Amino acid sequence: MIKQFLFSTVLTAAVAVSNFAVAAETTQVKQHTKTTHKKPAHHAKKHLDDAYKPSAHHAKNAEEVVVFAGAKIEVTSANEKKDALVNSEGLSVKVGGKVDIQYGVVNQKDAFKNPANNDNLPQTQELTFADMNSAGAQFTNQNAMVSNGELLFTAEKEHSDNKYGAQIKVNANTSPSSSGNKNTATQLFLYMENKDGRVEAGATDGVSEAMAISSSTIAKGTGGIDGDYSNWVAYTVVDKDNNLLQDQFLSAPTLPYASQNAKKANKLNYYTPTINGFKAGLGYVRDVTVQGTTYEALSFKDIGYENVIELGLSYEHKVNNMSFAVSATGQTGEARDAFNKDAAAKDKQAIPLNRLGAWQVGGKVSYDALTLATSYGDWGKSGTLKTVNSSTKKEANFWTAGLAYDHQDKGGVSLTYMGSQRVGAFSISSMNNDAMNAAKNKFNAVSLGAEYKVMPGLMPYAEVTTFNYKSPIADVKTNKGTVVLGGVKLNF
Repeated sequence: MIKQFLFSTVLTAAVAVSNFAVAAETTQVKQHTKTTHKKPAHHAKKHLDDAYKPSAHHAKNAEEVVVFAGAKIEVTSANEKKDALVNSEGLSVKVGGKVDIQYGVVNQKDAFKNPANNDNLPQTQELTFADMNSAGAQFTNQNAMVSNGELLFTAEKEHSDNKYGAQIKVNANTSPSSSGNKNTATQLFLYMENKDGRVEAGATDGVSEAMAISSSTIAKGTGGIDGDYSNWVAYTVVDKDNNLLQDQFLSAPTLPYASQNAKKANKLNYYTPTINGFKAGLGYVRDVTVQGTTYEALSFKDIGYENVIELGLSYEHKVNNMSFAVSATGQTGEARDAFNKDAAAKDKQAIPLNRLGAWQVGGKVSYDALTLATSYGDWGKSGTLKTVNSSTKKEANFWTAGLAYDHQDKGGVSLTYMGSQRVGAFSISSMNNDAMNAAKNKFNAVSLGAEYKVMPGLMPYAEVTTFNYKSPIADVKTNKGTVVLGGVKLNF
C-alpha cells in the first residue's frame, strides 16, 4: 500500500510539472503568434479532367492551436473550410484535395477488349509482342477498382486592395494518372486580382476552358459526357492494319488546343471584373506543348499550336427563382508543321497544317432545382492537312445538351448528351488515305449520373455512359459500348 501510494504521488507530481512546463512554453510562443483571418481564394472554373471541387468557406468558430513561433493552424467545424496555415509574413497557406475510390465495369465490342496491336496503348509501350501475346484474353481488365487523389496548395496574401498568391495542384496517386500523366503537378500558377480584374501566369486552364458553358458543366457523378468514362475506353477506332485512328473523331466538348495538346500549357490569362453581369477574358499561349520547365521548352516538337490567343465573354443574370448564363469563347493561332518520323529518310519532309481557328457558344437556364444547358462548338479547319487532299471539305463540330436536378445542395441527378462529326482530320496513319480523309466520322455519347452528399465533403456517386463511334469506311473498325461507374469521393 505504501509503495502504491508513493508511486501515485510521484506520478501525479511529474504530470503537474510537465503540464506547467508546456503551459509556460505555449504562453511564450503565443507572444509571437498573430491570429489573422483571411478570405479564401476563389478560382472561377472547375474542369472535370481535374475533378477538384472542394467548397471554399471562411472559417467560423475557429480554435487556435499553436504549432511553432510565427505560425498557426485553425481548427474548424466539420462542414467549414479552413485557413490551414499563416506564416510570419501573413501569407496564408491552404491545403485541400480529393480522394476518389471508384469501381468500373466496361461492356464494349470484342475486337476492342483485346486489340491485336496492343502496343498503341500507353501501358504496353515497354512490352514486346511476345509479352502481349502471352497475356491473351487477360490483357484488358474490363472490371476493376481504382483510386485517384489530388492535393491543392494555395498560398495567398492581401495587400492594400490587391490579393495575390499561387496555386499548386499535385497528383497524389500510386501510379500515373488515369490519362497516363506521370508529372508530379498538374497545375502551377501565380495570380493577382483587384478591382481591375484578375491576372494569371503559369500552367493553368485557359480562358476558353474557364469561361465555356456546356452540358458537362452541370453533370453529376464524374462529369457525364466529359467525365471518367473515357479513361476506361482506351482503344476505340482502328483501320485494317490496326492503326489507331482516334484523332479522326471528336469525342470531348472542348476546343482544339486543349483537346489535342495540353489543357494547362504555360500561359497568361486576364479576366475583367464582372460588371452588370458581363465578364471578359483574354489569354495568350506561346506554345501549347510547353507545360512546365525548360525541359519541355527544349524538347522535340511534334504537332501543336503556337502564339495562341484566347478570347471569352460571358453574361449572367438572376430574377427571383430563375437564372441564366451565356458564354462565347474562341481560339486562334499558328499550327506547327507535322513531321513523319516513322517514314523512310526520303519521305521525312515537313507536313504543313492549317492554322488554329475555333469557337464555342453555350448557355444554361435554371429554375429552382432544375438546370438546362446546351452548347455548340466549331473547329473549322484547325490542324487539318493543308496540301494533301486540299479539295476535301474539312470540318469538325460538336453539340451538347443536358438537364440536371439539384436537391438542396445534397447532390442530384443529370442526363447529358454529346454529338459530333469530323471530316479531314490529320493523322500520320491516314495521311495518304483519300477515303478516310473524305469520310464524315461521327460520335455520340449519353450519360446518366447521380450523386448524394451523405456527410460534409463525402459524396457517393453512380454514372452510366453509352458511347458510339461511326465511320462510313468499310475496313475501319469502330467501338461502341457502355461504361458503368460507381464510387465515393471525399473533397477536403
